Amino acid sequence: VDDGADRRLAAQRAGVEHQVVGRRIVDGTPVDLADEGGLLGVVRPQLAEVPRRVRDGLANHDYVAGLLNQTPWLNVPPPLAPETRAPDSIQFNLVGFDSDDEARAFQDAAKTRGISVQVFGLSDDNARAFWNWQFIPGDMPDLPQTRAMLMRACDVRLPARLTRDELNFIATALIDAAYDVKGEARAYGT
Repeated sequence: VDDGADRRLAAQRAGVEHQVVGRRIVDGTPVDLADEGGLLGVVRPQLAEVPRRVRDGLANHDYVAGLLNQTPWLNVPPPLAPETRAPDSIQFNLVGFDSDDEARAFQDAAKTRGISVQVFGLSDDNARAFWNWQFIPGDMPDLPQTRAMLMRACDVRLPARLTRDELNFIATALIDAAYDVKGEARAYGT
């Protein structure tokens, strides 16, 4: 039985474009992998946009990171040496937020300003929080340093299409939310 031929015939009858994109072996028989829904027809034209979106996303990320890093309460870590970012969001850490209540207050203050912030460790379903990994059998390790970091690590959407005014709005909302919770920064030793 040529499963690929059956799918091609069914796709032709339904008027759906069928394009073979690869092959796999199923029970010793080669089977075509097909793009029966025309997904490649949608994706291929967008491939030319990827370099621009990466460039724009990285420029937006770096611009907002520079603003957030000027505050004592927010820190965007630099990329790891082998890492090349293609961001559509910005991750940052809350600095000096000693309690979950302060982190939640920051989220609320940002939301009041129109910006949704996800704190990885305060989310019930964030995949970055290892304690949400219910698919791993057995006891979950404690990992206290990782847990502490995730309890103050944040994520905000930052699409590549945003304008400079929109980036300023987001950065200002986050900075003002941090100051709402932590108050004015003091000079060292005062």
